[in-house]
Amino acid sequence: MNNLNWQSQEVEWVEQVRQLMLELARASLGDLPKLPENFSQKALPLATKAQAIRDAVNSDESSVSSPELEWVEQVRQLLFELARSSLADRPKLPENLSTRAIQLADKAQNIKERAETLTDEIPNGETEIAEMTDQVPPPGKLLDLLQKSLKIEWSSSSKSDAREWQQLLNLVDIARSIYQQIDK
Repeated sequence: MNNLNWQSQEVEWVEQVRQLMLELARASLGDLPKLPENFSQKALPLATKAQAIRDAVNSDESSVSSPELEWVEQVRQLLFELARSSLADRPKLPENLSTRAIQLADKAQNIKERAETLTDEIPNGETEIAEMTDQVPPPGKLLDLLQKSLKIEWSSSSKSDAREWQQLLNLVDIARSIYQQIDK
């Protein structure tokens, strides 16, 4: 597994982290670098969520190691580090804060875009597909529909004489007959 499967709530969290990182970068590049107003109130819930994501992945038997999980850990560490600093008598920001924040914001943007792309590729989303399983026709009916649809496409194709069409139709016919034998 090269990346985490981001749920919609987690994608929202990624966007919140991105916004906070951009805010941090702007604040640290000012004439008087300082943490944004109410930083701890924003950072602690985000850091807690990062911890929850990390714990959920670590409890998984497959033990995922990915750049996205490393990013989650970097976010968690930075947020806790800054929260501790903000509670000090004389808060001191790390010298490389703007660079770290911008890098984390860029990665958040990449994660968000990739998650949205994956969601777009699954038109109904995983939860809607799971809810629709009662409405899905049986496999035999689906195979029949696939065969009819392929025959229509074949007849209107500019390459209808290509032998791949016949191979594809034969494969579907074989799949239908195997399913009928299993279903009996």
